[in-house]
Amino acid sequence: MLIIGGGNIALRRVRTLLCFNFHLRIIAENIHRDLEALAQEYPERIDLERRQFCDGDVSPLQGKSFFFVIAATNDHNINQTISAECAGQNIPVSVASSKEESTFYFPAIAKHDTIVAGICSGGNDHHAVRNAAQKIRKVLENDDNTNWQ
Repeated sequence: MLIIGGGNIALRRVRTLLCFNFHLRIIAENIHRDLEALAQEYPERIDLERRQFCDGDVSPLQGKSFFFVIAATNDHNINQTISAECAGQNIPVSVASSKEESTFYFPAIAKHDTIVAGICSGGNDHHAVRNAAQKIRKVLENDDNTNWQ
């Protein structure tokens, strides 16, 4: 996974992705202190590069392309460049500043034990997604899963 940006959105995405077995490469000039702390806590899973995005950063590393890319910079022009590079290499991209330039929408995750639910609205209603995820999390936490069909 490649995440470009080091602010609040990138931090939320990293926290979600750490729930799964992903290796994360993060490129950002300015990095949220909590994101730096996560990189120190998970050095085997997070490569943090404090620098500007450069053309070609979405290109395959050591012959392996990225599973997907998250463009979460504070600069819409850079996010557009990232989206275009991903399109040229058929890499799915979530662009935080533009649902139209995204080829997938990053879901809210509700996870408990062995159950994972991803909730998405197609980029239209973030509040509804957040509320639905909170409700599903409560159900998962309060249900012993014995009466599910």
